[in-house]
Amino acid sequence: MNSEIVNTLRGIYCTGNPDLLVRKCNSKIVFWDEVVEKVKSIANRVTIFDSAGSLTEKLHADVNTVCINGITIKYSSTLYVSKIAGFYYFRHDLHTDNPDRDALEPFFHTFGDCPYSTKQFYLDEMAVQYFGERGYRYLCYGEMAEIFPDKIYSPVSGQYELRDLSSLLFDLPYMQEIRK
Repeated sequence: MNSEIVNTLRGIYCTGNPDLLVRKCNSKIVFWDEVVEKVKSIANRVTIFDSAGSLTEKLHADVNTVCINGITIKYSSTLYVSKIAGFYYFRHDLHTDNPDRDALEPFFHTFGDCPYSTKQFYLDEMAVQYFGERGYRYLCYGEMAEIFPDKIYSPVSGQYELRDLSSLLFDLPYMQEIRK
């Protein structure tokens, strides 16, 4: 795991100052409205999630839909921007109906770090440039699954637990545990 990530998370989770974490989660990223407008300029539709008390600002973009030979392909992307540290993650999705009448699943769905359409590529490029200029670092899906080397106290279980990066930087459930 990258030492920059470890040091940042230790400064937030291992200082014994839960008020710092709560304060950051109740704040808003200063440039978030500008990010939303940039995404809206590329995507067909954008849904913004309520981030009050959350570790992250999050939006979902229905990027584009194409129909080829009667098969509809939907491209979407979800952007997660950590409110507690300078990291972000962009998840790109592809969804299409399965025309095979003998299929076990009625559709195909996949997701990953890499864009599947040109418009998703434009979103990705915009994010790399925009967040890079502001000192934010992109985390790939593989990094998000890495386990943080220090155990973090869980108010729910009353024990110290190992957690992955996605739960420490981006997930709402951890914040809910702290409030209880």
